[in-house]
Amino acid sequence: METKSNIPSEIYEAILNNLHDDKESLVNCALISRQFTYRSQRLLFKRVVLDSPFQRSDKASSVFSPAETFLEAINHSPHLCRLVVDLQISDQRESSDPEWTYSEANSWIRQDLAIAKILPLLSELENFSIIGHGYLGRLNFNCWTEDLQSAILSKIPALRTLTLDWIRNVPLLILSNIPHLETLHFSNVNFNTDFPPAVEPLNTTKLTNFYYNSHSSSDWPTLYPWLQSENCTVNLKQLTHISMIIDTPMEATAEDVHSMSQVLRGCANTLKYLHICFSSNIITSPFYNESFLDLGIVPFLETLIISGCIWSKWDRNRPNHRANRLQLITNYLSQICSNKLLKRAKLVLSIDDFAELSLSGFEDAGWNDFSAILDTLSKTTHDFSVTLWISFPVSNYVKNVLQKHLKPLCERSIVFIS
Repeated sequence: METKSNIPSEIYEAILNNLHDDKESLVNCALISRQFTYRSQRLLFKRVVLDSPFQRSDKASSVFSPAETFLEAINHSPHLCRLVVDLQISDQRESSDPEWTYSEANSWIRQDLAIAKILPLLSELENFSIIGHGYLGRLNFNCWTEDLQSAILSKIPALRTLTLDWIRNVPLLILSNIPHLETLHFSNVNFNTDFPPAVEPLNTTKLTNFYYNSHSSSDWPTLYPWLQSENCTVNLKQLTHISMIIDTPMEATAEDVHSMSQVLRGCANTLKYLHICFSSNIITSPFYNESFLDLGIVPFLETLIISGCIWSKWDRNRPNHRANRLQLITNYLSQICSNKLLKRAKLVLSIDDFAELSLSGFEDAGWNDFSAILDTLSKTTHDFSVTLWISFPVSNYVKNVLQKHLKPLCERSIVFIS
């Protein structure tokens, strides 16, 4: 017979909370005492990840399907459905087989029948993620079963966070009725450009967090026109957190760059966290215009993270862009020197090294001005650091130039050269 513990519930709940990432211990706790069962189950099922089926090592002929196994569990114990707050569906399977190659056409999500049955049962679901494999191929929303597409679209209105990663042909209908949504994560997502019909009445969602990442210049044009349409229910003017990683392998159009700038400017009065990342091969002239990002009109900014390339091998035939990269960062930072609310600033900047670098004007690019701004911010910002990465160095030239101009900051552990 089980003996009831005299330990106050607050104590054992605190103990179990510390085991939140130790599934094996939580399972044992759920089985050892009825007092521990509910809290242990809440922690175990709060976040559920459904990966692709895999061959079980203990049974050579047995294929284990996380989705089907989870469906069996919640059908057997329906109360578990109410415990799931965060669900992730992932196709990021790796294989030890040297002959195995990923093919989106063979994605388990295409053939799966369990997810469409699971989603309607999760009454308390708030955060939903679909993660594709990555560079080897994006998931194709159009190729999923009609039941799965319908189940996803039906669940969206109740969500607070939506994450889509490496997916193509996503219907814009997915953004047409999201009254409770607070956070959007889009990484390498390509949308079906057919505008969905207007929803009546329009329940506009006031997003607070928007995270966007793309390695293709064709992704943003599939999303932004919808965000600007009169039928769009997504309000980007109340954003407090923005992360934009712009890593296109081709020249983005001036229109695309302008539209990204409009998003940043539209929420300038509410923005508290800003992360901007740009790759070495961004060569669109408007991107290097100070009007792309004006930090002087962001009065409540508390955290600023800028990462990207400030000297690129892609610019060998575009010397004006080389200077602009460093001057651009210097000008951005000068705009926030008077911001007394800024608590944290972090720069992670790369420099492409190549044989002709010493003849490219590198040493006279404006390092003294850059150093002066860094020195000022280091004295007014509580948490301030700058990391300069030298990509594939061919000599000590770059390092010597940087140490010459930035040595005092390096000695104070403000600047790190790697």
